[in-house]
This record gives sequence, structure tokens and C-alpha cells, in this order.
Amino acid sequence: MRGIHFTHHTPLIAQILSMSQAFMREQRDECSFVSLRDVQRLLDVTNWFYSQRDYIFPAMDGDQIVEESSDDEDDEDDAPAPTLMMNKDYTTRSLVLALAVCYIARLEEDTREQYIEYIAPKIKELIGRDDIEAQDFIRTEIERCQDMFINEVVNTDVHKNIAKNKALKENVFMMIVCIENRIPLFLVGKPGSSKSLSKAMVVDAMKGGSSHSNVLKHLKRTYMVSFQCSKHATPAGIVGVFNHCAIFQKDQDLNAFVSVVVLDEVGLAEDSENMPLKVLNSVFLVFTFY
Repeated sequence: MRGIHFTHHTPLIAQILSMSQAFMREQRDECSFVSLRDVQRLLDVTNWFYSQRDYIFPAMDGDQIVEESSDDEDDEDDAPAPTLMMNKDYTTRSLVLALAVCYIARLEEDTREQYIEYIAPKIKELIGRDDIEAQDFIRTEIERCQDMFINEVVNTDVHKNIAKNKALKENVFMMIVCIENRIPLFLVGKPGSSKSLSKAMVVDAMKGGSSHSNVLKHLKRTYMVSFQCSKHATPAGIVGVFNHCAIFQKDQDLNAFVSVVVLDEVGLAEDSENMPLKVLNSVFLVFTFY
């Protein structure tokens, strides 16, 4: 893996991290609980996006190659809107997408806009270009990445008449990134918010080199096991399914393969007198990497 280097931008990146942590702590819900693990997670996810820059960003950009035009008569109005694709600033783009995964996705819609406005001046400073408006850039990069992943996941032979709505796109985006980086993910939403559909589409597409997607061929092959939670669930049952996945991937190349546990309807287990969810903290520490 080719690691990212912030070089002279390190103090500015530190400010963005500090501001993000401070913003989350000011929230009045569970988003206020942050720690240094969130900082490490952001750095890891930024590094992951950067390590995949040869596949993810060209797919986001539609494989466009920006070249100097030799035709002086070209209409200036036909020039593309300025993007960071033009100077290959994959460091900034990787950071913005990591912020979307580690901070923005946890916030309600209105609060997301507040956060984007809050960090935009620092992102603008990081970009270092007057022709790019930071808030629009942040929103556009996230939307383009989500659009790219949903398009790569959709198999036109299987997923016919599926509306690529906002919830589905965000769920697919978050699942792929979290699976790749072994980050625990809780999908919260009412029935019909595309939780089960996104899971089915992701597991169908993440088949490593056998994937129908040119982008996902470069990502891990996924083995997914579901555990149906209920008021009868036990700690041993949850630990058992994690052990099963751990054994299955024991002799695998962990750079190319990952086992995933899906706890369906995890909220139902809260009503169990066996208190099975108490084991999740220790299970996450043992079976995932931050």
C-alpha cells in the first residue's frame, strides 16, 4: 500500500481534525461521543482512499483525461468547470471523502450542512485555488463518489427497476468503505430505507477479481454471514458467528479477502434478558482493526 504523505499540509490537517472533533462534541446526541479512535480512523480511511486513487478517482471522473487544447478557436464557455482532477490533488480528495465516512455520515441532514460550512474555510486553504468554492467541492466530491459506487455495484442483469435514491447510495458507499477498512457500521433507518437492499447489492458485487465491476475487482472479496437478532439472542450466539467468520478467513490473504458479520434487527436484541449486545465492545476490539 502506497501511504499518503501530508508533508507541509500536516498542521492544516491537524486543525481540520481538531475542528471536527470539537464540532462533534458540541452535538446533543450520541454524535458527541468521540475519541482519538475517530482521529485514527479518519487517517486510516484517508490513506485507503489515497491508496485506491488509480481506480476510484478515475471512475469518479468518468475516466476523463484533461489535456491542453490546441484549438485556439474553442469556445471558452465549453470549458469544464474546475475540479481537483485537473491537478491530481488526490490528497485533498481523499481527506474529504474520509470526512464524509467518519464524521458527516453520522450527522443529521441539517447538521451536516453546518459541519460543511464549519470546515469549508480550512478545506479552501488546503485546496489553495480561488476558482474552487470549498462547500460546493465537498458536497460534489461526496455525491460523485456515492454515484460512482452505486453505478459500479448495480448489475443491470439483476438489479432492474431499482431507484438509485439518496439512502441507497449512501448505504452502499458506507458499506463498501467500512468493509474494506474493517470499521463497524450501524445502518439506522425506517423500513424501506434500502438497508437490506444495499447489503444484498454490495455482497453480490464485492467478489474480488470475479466482480462485474472494474473498480470493485481491485477491492476485497467479501464473505458475509447474517445473524438474526431477537429477544432470545444470547452473547454466545453473537460471539459464535464472529468466531465462524474468523475461522473462515484464517488462512486467507487479508489484503484480498474479508469476512463480514451482519447483525440483522440488532435493536430487537436490546429487549433480551440475556443482554447479548454487551459483548459487542469486546468483539469489536478482537475482530476488527481501527
